Amino acid sequence: MPRVSPQNTAAYRTDNAALVDHDRNLLSQIISVEEPTDEEYIDIARLCMRYWDSRPFLHIREDLQLCLSKWNLSKEQLFEKTRKIWFSGYRPSWAPEQSACVGSGADVEEGAK
Repeated sequence: MPRVSPQNTAAYRTDNAALVDHDRNLLSQIISVEEPTDEEYIDIARLCMRYWDSRPFLHIREDLQLCLSKWNLSKEQLFEKTRKIWFSGYRPSWAPEQSACVGSGADVEEGAK
C-alpha cells in the first residue's frame, strides 16, 4: 500500500517544487507497481532529481527510497538504467511525433508555399 505522507504539502511548497501535488499523486500510483515500465523508471528518476536533496520534502524522499528498495535499485542504478532507456530512443508517451512538429514548416499544409 502506498505510504505517501498525508501531510498537507501546501505548507511546505517552495518555488522549486511547484508540481509537488501532481508529483505526490504520481508517486502514490507508481509506488504500488511491482514491475515498472520504462516510463515509470523515468518518472521516478525525475522525482529523485527534483526532491532527493530538498529538505522540505523529506517525506517524498522516503517514499522514493521505498520505491527503489522495492525494485532492488539504488539511486545510482536507477540513473544508469534510465540513461540506457533514453539512449535506446525512448520518448515519453505524451511526447508529440517528431516529424509532425519539427521545423518552421510544421504549421503549413503539404504543397503550400
